[in-house]
Amino acid sequence: MYVYMSDYMFSVILVIIVGICGYFVVNESPRQIIGDIIRMNSDIRIDANDGSDMIIHNEDVYGKLLDKGELGLAESYMDGDWSSVDMGGLLRKLLHYQDVFEDKLRAKAPILSWFHVKYKLLRLWNTNTNTKETSPENIQKHYDVGNDLYQRMLGPTMQYTCAYFNKEGIGLDEAEENKMDLIAKKLYLKPGLRVLDIGCGFGSMAYHLATKYDVVVTGVTLSREQVDYANTHYQHENMTITFLDYRDVTGTYDRVYSVGMFEHVGSRNYKQYFNKCHDLLEEDGVMLLHTMGISKPNENQDKYFASTYIFPEGELPDINRITSSFSDDWRLEDFQNMGISYSKTFDAWRTNLGDWSGLDAYDTRFRRMWDYYLHLFAENFRCQNFLLWQFVFTKKAHSRADDCHFIRSP
Repeated sequence: MYVYMSDYMFSVILVIIVGICGYFVVNESPRQIIGDIIRMNSDIRIDANDGSDMIIHNEDVYGKLLDKGELGLAESYMDGDWSSVDMGGLLRKLLHYQDVFEDKLRAKAPILSWFHVKYKLLRLWNTNTNTKETSPENIQKHYDVGNDLYQRMLGPTMQYTCAYFNKEGIGLDEAEENKMDLIAKKLYLKPGLRVLDIGCGFGSMAYHLATKYDVVVTGVTLSREQVDYANTHYQHENMTITFLDYRDVTGTYDRVYSVGMFEHVGSRNYKQYFNKCHDLLEEDGVMLLHTMGISKPNENQDKYFASTYIFPEGELPDINRITSSFSDDWRLEDFQNMGISYSKTFDAWRTNLGDWSGLDAYDTRFRRMWDYYLHLFAENFRCQNFLLWQFVFTKKAHSRADDCHFIRSP
């Protein structure tokens, strides 16, 4: 008798079988498994004294590592299970040995391999869609945590994206100004142009362009706190900030850009994003995309710490997926990577926060989570696992009289 089994049911049964097999095969303690792999394959020191890279306060950390991997490491830090006198140095080492550790874990026993099987199977019913219904909640969980936190961390520019450290010896504020002027240059702004800022943040970029370059800027965001902040601190007659999904924007603009927003789009929606920008841009217009990127494709990002606690449903693009999404209708005029500048930006944000004095509304677990986030991203950019890309596009349908020399002009 033939019995039909859906992909979903097959996946559930396979997950159960692999998990049961792993249960009976592994007879070592989590501490022994993790400790042996780290000691035998790296120079990382784990102990309960101040001379170690990772100081253990609660041995639950080992079980959490086996259970959830990268996410378990982060959660155990948030729970106070471990600490480090040099968090950046420790994370840098862990990133360096990450592939080795994962290979050893997969070879250890089926229960350790099953996590990788599970991630693949979960893609069959992945809910990382960033729809109009889910996007506002995802954005507000991060960007509405408190403007007092962002004011302390970001400083006077209120720029929550990568600064441009293009010279030695400059600070965060100057580097953020450099970034905004670099974007203005690549957009080839002229007085009176209509400009759309998708995911406008706290409004400081829109204000900078409106005041310095005399353009008319419309900014949209799904953070109500950002809208309130922008309309309170950055009022200008040539600037409008609105609570609106970019997919609902109407009209046409001479320039379209997004800075630090594409990470929230999700790979399933890349084509929709580029198509919408195409509809919004005048035929002879210029579009700029400023986004984090990832050095190699990774389909499991929705199971990591950042996507769970920091940027819900966030996803860093890889170059292949971006290219396949824009290549039909867009002409790539310029591409730049400046990811190491982002490591310096995260370092500066952490310095600005200092000891969290005066930020009493944020409890210890939140502070540990945020501190881990700032360290983790700084080290990923320093190791160039994460990258920062700027793309400049024009429409293929429009025939330009000349190249975009303005991008490279002095």
